[in-house]
Amino acid sequence: MGSSPPAIPRKLLAAFRCVTGPGRDGPNTSFARLRLLEPACGAGQHLVHLDPSSLGLDRDPRALDEVRHLGRRALEVDLDAPGWADAVAPQGPFEGAFLADCLVHLRRPEVALRELRRLLPEGAPLVLVEWTRPERESSAWGRVTSLLHAAVPGARAHWQHPEHLHHWPESRWWSALADAGFRRERRFLHSFPPALLAVPLLEPALASFWPPRLLIAR
Repeated sequence: MGSSPPAIPRKLLAAFRCVTGPGRDGPNTSFARLRLLEPACGAGQHLVHLDPSSLGLDRDPRALDEVRHLGRRALEVDLDAPGWADAVAPQGPFEGAFLADCLVHLRRPEVALRELRRLLPEGAPLVLVEWTRPERESSAWGRVTSLLHAAVPGARAHWQHPEHLHHWPESRWWSALADAGFRRERRFLHSFPPALLAVPLLEPALASFWPPRLLIAR
């Protein structure tokens, strides 16, 4: 018997459930059926679940070999280097982008976002998955949320990781997206079931300290 396919990661499943864009099925095509770019795709743990027309980008040739072994398209790119969109454009057109734990590793995340803006048409969704710090940590409320934040499983290890270069609150990520020409749409806390987040005032309370989230822009 063949092995069963890997489970779809929760962050990607959340994008499939709540994000649409212009594509083959009209203006509200499911994110799962869009022709996507995945910068920093690694060994393809997300890419394998995306539409087969999607393209993974990474600077590690060994990871890209694993992606191609999965039967998916991949291209070696240095996301910190200005102009990489020129090498990627002939592989398009693209209908959206999925960036999971990508920009935190880049020395110049603004470069990657500007290049993505060049590649994506107006209205195409960009889903950014990052961990965030609480807002205004020096304020009285910020000190409270910082204590709650520190108690989240994995938070200390995440921020102590030497390759995680940007310890930014959510507002800083939105600013980076806006500076690159993207329009803010919404935030989604993918760690929690949607029914729980629908409870009045609970979502903003959790968002004040819970680190991982999806930021959806266009």
